[in-house]
Amino acid sequence: NTDWIGVQFVLDNSSLNPNEYAYSFIGQDETVTQDTVWFTVRPLGLVPDHSCRIKLEQYEGTEWRFEYGADGGVVDSVLRVIPRQAEPGVHYVPFDDERMAPWLTLEPGEMEARIPVIVLRDETLSDTTYTLFFRIADSEDLYAGVEELCSVELRIADCLSRPSAWNDWFFAGTWSATRHEFMI
Repeated sequence: NTDWIGVQFVLDNSSLNPNEYAYSFIGQDETVTQDTVWFTVRPLGLVPDHSCRIKLEQYEGTEWRFEYGADGGVVDSVLRVIPRQAEPGVHYVPFDDERMAPWLTLEPGEMEARIPVIVLRDETLSDTTYTLFFRIADSEDLYAGVEELCSVELRIADCLSRPSAWNDWFFAGTWSATRHEFMI
């Protein structure tokens, strides 16, 4: 293919949850009202010979919940919307905001670019973690790459929240803020 130019995230493949990230304002001075979480992207196909716009979009996070019978087989399932999803302008700067425009670009010959998600400190984060589900979408200049390398979940908080690898890798037992504080 001679004209296909795509882009996708560079994710940590050594992680059990490479698409999950977390950011917390906890421990930062109260005057800090916004911060930046950086993500790396790489082109696929041809390396661009002109400035190409990267398009990010928020999507609705969903998950399957299963009910199991006595024999261990699935007897029912439901697709549910994950609660407490981040709100643009409240928990993060929207991707179509003019402040984001200069950063969402892949320059000519660039083999890698860092793009920001600007998180905002809102009072709702003081006791609840919100999740921003976002992905790379096709733009006028670039196609979205491999689907599993184009979607990210970013948990935003201003309180202790469960690390993505709590039960999967390093820690055993049910997560709680008290247990987490004790470990800190």
